[in-house]
Amino acid sequence: MDQPVNVVHSRKLRVALGDVDAARVIYFPAVFRWHEYNFSEWLALRYKPLSELLASGFGLPVVNCSATYTTSIRQDDVVRLDSWVADVGESSFTFGTSVLSGDDTASTVETRHVWVKIAHDGTFASAGLPPELRGEMAG
Repeated sequence: MDQPVNVVHSRKLRVALGDVDAARVIYFPAVFRWHEYNFSEWLALRYKPLSELLASGFGLPVVNCSATYTTSIRQDDVVRLDSWVADVGESSFTFGTSVLSGDDTASTVETRHVWVKIAHDGTFASAGLPPELRGEMAG
C-alpha cells in the first residue's frame, strides 16, 4: 500500500542502537517490533488490550506478514509510524504501518489478522469481528 487512506494510530521514535546492525543501518526485524507496538497501542486505546481479549477467550493471530524497505533507516533517525487498517473482511483485516523518514516512506509493514474464538482446550476457530472493533477500523 503506497499511501494509507486513513491513519488510525501514529507516533514518532528515534532509532536506537538496538534497532541497527554493525553498519548502523536498521536491522530488518526492528520494523516488525515497531509495528507490533503500534498495533498493541491502537487496539488498547480504541478497543481493549490484547491481554483482555485473550483472557475473555478471543484472539487476533497473525496469518500473514510482510515488510518492504525502500530507503535506509539509520541510528538516531527520527521516524514517524503511521498505522492504518485495510481489507476488512467478516473475520479478518490487514493492519499496516508506514515508517516515514521526513515525507518519504522508508518501510512498510503489513500483518493480516483473524479474529478467533479460543476453546478451553486451546484450539481456535475464526469468528465474526465484533461490531465495536469494526467501527474503530475507520479511524
